[in-house]
Amino acid sequence: MVPAWIFLVVVLWALGVTIFLFVRNPLPFPDRGHRCFAVPNEETARVVVGILAQFGNLPERFTFSPGPTHQALLWDNTTVVIWHDKTAEERGFPSNGISVVTSNPTWAADRAAAILRKRGYSAKIVKDHMPEVGGKLVVLASDAFDGWVLVFRKHILAMGQPPKKRKLT
Repeated sequence: MVPAWIFLVVVLWALGVTIFLFVRNPLPFPDRGHRCFAVPNEETARVVVGILAQFGNLPERFTFSPGPTHQALLWDNTTVVIWHDKTAEERGFPSNGISVVTSNPTWAADRAAAILRKRGYSAKIVKDHMPEVGGKLVVLASDAFDGWVLVFRKHILAMGQPPKKRKLT
């Protein structure tokens, strides 16, 4: 028979792991990419992030500002509320996006662009959208995407510490 204290330790450990992985995971993995939903400015981001926290159980984890973007990462590690210093028209592509994690963002963007072009869609690759991260992030814009872009990036551990990290709310 298993002693009660061992049973209790195992149950507490399993509960802790479950909370970390499915409720409030403080770890940088699993990294499955993220989905960016654009708002016009920081004040709007505060309101939207507050609504998502109150009604969607998606509170802010932290906010950071890489280059011309400002991003509030929510606690599901997937949802990002984003606003830009420039408008979509000035940047030349949409404000919303889906990022996917890949070991070679440039290669993945080139392959995805080739697939799109083969199927008759346009494909524009932007490798210097965030020059400060080097080749770790590549943006693919296409008329196959209605109002969003596809971002190929390295794993969060390879991306480095988020710049200008802070709390929005």
